[in-house]
Amino acid sequence: RYYEVLPGGKNTLSVWSGVDGTLSMWDVSRKEIGITQAMYDSYLQSKSIEISNDIFRQTDNKKNHSIKFAARIGDLCRCVNPGCIVITLGINGCACMTEEDFKAEYSALIDMIHSASPQTRIILNSIYPVSRECRSLSNSDIDRANEWIADIASYHSIEFIDTNKNLKDNEGFAPSELVDTTDGIHWNRAGYARVIRQICSKITLE
Repeated sequence: RYYEVLPGGKNTLSVWSGVDGTLSMWDVSRKEIGITQAMYDSYLQSKSIEISNDIFRQTDNKKNHSIKFAARIGDLCRCVNPGCIVITLGINGCACMTEEDFKAEYSALIDMIHSASPQTRIILNSIYPVSRECRSLSNSDIDRANEWIADIASYHSIEFIDTNKNLKDNEGFAPSELVDTTDGIHWNRAGYARVIRQICSKITLE
C-alpha cells in the first residue's frame, strides 16, 4: 500500500496489515487489522451497517492517519468472506521463536480464517530474503522458517509459494537495489513490484 504497487494505490482494498503496520508472529492470531476509509466504505456496500458496526471500531492511529478503523482478523474474514488470502508472515519472529511456537501461532491464524470463512482459499507465501546490508537477521534463519511454513501448509492441506528462492541473487541475498538499504529487510517499490509478479506467476485466481 505504501508504495502504491497494487490497483487502488494507497486506497487498495487488497492489503491487510496490523493497525500498527505490521503483524508480529508471536501474537498474529490476536492482532487487529487496520482498515482505511476506502476499505470500510467498500465493506459497508456489501454488508449491512448493523453488522459492520459490530465488527469495526474507530481508531485514532497517530503513525498512520489513513487507518480509520480496526477489526479482529476472524471478524473481518467473516464479514468480507474473501475469495483468496495470500499470507506473508514470519519476518518478525523467525529468529526469536521456537519451531513449536512459530507453527502454533501460524496454525491458530489459519484455523481462525477457516472457521470464519470456510470457502476462502488460503495460500502461504514464503518470507522474503534479506540483503547484504542486514545485520539483524540472517537468510539461514529465514530459510529455516520457510521450511516451517511449508510444513504448516502441508499439514493444513493448503498451498505454499516459495517466492524466496526466486528473489535471491546469485549469492543468496536479496538484491540491494530492491531493498531499503537502511536495514536490508524492507523492500522498496521496485522490490514489491517484483514480489507481486512472483506471486501472480504462481497462482491463478478462480
